[in-house]
Amino acid sequence: MHDHLTEDIAEHKGLKKGRLRVAAPFTTLYHLLPAVIERYTQRLPWVELSLLDRPQREVIELVKKGDVDFGIALESRIPAELNKQRWKKVEPTLLTPREHSLSKLKKISLEEIVQNPLILPPKSGEFPHRTKLEELFRERGLNYFVIMESSNVELSALYVEKGLGVSFASIVKGLPVFREKKLSYVSLDHLISTDHICVTTRKNKIIRSFQETFLEILFSS
Repeated sequence: MHDHLTEDIAEHKGLKKGRLRVAAPFTTLYHLLPAVIERYTQRLPWVELSLLDRPQREVIELVKKGDVDFGIALESRIPAELNKQRWKKVEPTLLTPREHSLSKLKKISLEEIVQNPLILPPKSGEFPHRTKLEELFRERGLNYFVIMESSNVELSALYVEKGLGVSFASIVKGLPVFREKKLSYVSLDHLISTDHICVTTRKNKIIRSFQETFLEILFSS
């Protein structure tokens, strides 16, 4: 209550001052937000910024409870009771070593994928695309072998580079971290729908001017 009163007074005086609380998963905080946060803190150094590294389900709960101003999560995970704004497109992708036979195909079939050891995210609600992929395998009666489970796309990519197997990931294409790796990236959007990273808020959320500035910087990145 005191925070909101202070923010109301500052807003009335035209001061971009207050507290900004943002929750997002590790991968988003690590790969997508550093430049945004740097620009924001340089522009509004007097705003009290709090960043929370949380799994997507916790991000959603924090937004519902009003414990954070903005949550960043996949559109497919955000319930209808919350507002959402699309930020980045996320594409279902097969990661293979460079020069791998699958890297030369425009449309990879499920039958071709399961001929290789698979590196997949863990079985949990945090990674719905793994669930979808396994459903497709079962529907076709395909046997497959998971040689490694990892929730970290960089770790998965490292072992793909080493030739351990091929990996499924949902990625924002064009990030420097992926350009630097000795990998090929083959779209699986003909098998699994694309998703979007969104900013989510409560529907009754009042956006202060210093919070609006954060959104402006975010969506221009």
